[in-house]
Amino acid sequence: MRELMQAKQFYDSLAEAEREELCKAIAEDIFFLEEPLQEDILALLHQVDPLFSKKIREINSFTI
Repeated sequence: MRELMQAKQFYDSLAEAEREELCKAIAEDIFFLEEPLQEDILALLHQVDPLFSKKIREINSFTI
């Protein structure tokens, strides 16, 4: 998917501190969503970068 390639390029271009802030922001945004929707979002982010989705899971204390 082109969108995932663009997301990966953007994520890869970020400095580590920017990646952390993005992970925190996304974790906060999805925290109160229904679990299936959270899982769908995390599955897409995993395709961008597996560590990306892992960090968000850790921030929100989801089981890995």
